[in-house]
Amino acid sequence: MDRVEKAEELFLGGLSCSQAVFSVFADKLNVDEKTARKIAQGFGGGVGSSGLICGAVSGAVMVIGLKYGAEEQSDTEAKEKTREIVREFMKKFNDEFGAVDCKCLLGFDISKKADFEYVHENNVTRSVCPKFIEFAVKELEKII
Repeated sequence: MDRVEKAEELFLGGLSCSQAVFSVFADKLNVDEKTARKIAQGFGGGVGSSGLICGAVSGAVMVIGLKYGAEEQSDTEAKEKTREIVREFMKKFNDEFGAVDCKCLLGFDISKKADFEYVHENNVTRSVCPKFIEFAVKELEKII
């Protein structure tokens, strides 16, 4: 099973989009999958179901940060490289889907109770989000 298939399976099995994206790269980032899932948990649904930055995007940004991010505040080269890679990833995602915000991508503002309930009762995320997860994982495979 490749990373895309695994991420989609994890998502459809109940993990958030951020958890699915981040955890399938755990092996490449020297993090165990359970820890990766815990780290990424709060980013699902556009960060705490606020409808802001898509969880698949957040998961990808965490992967990029863990791979290329600065360990020391003086490491300006790593900081700039990470910012550059993240900006490019976000641009590609936005160009592909027209947005990076969960509420724009879903067409519902899940920070509102009625929209949140509708989305979950009608499996909107199960039908829409796999394409965002697939895109994020495929782009990350090129990046790392």
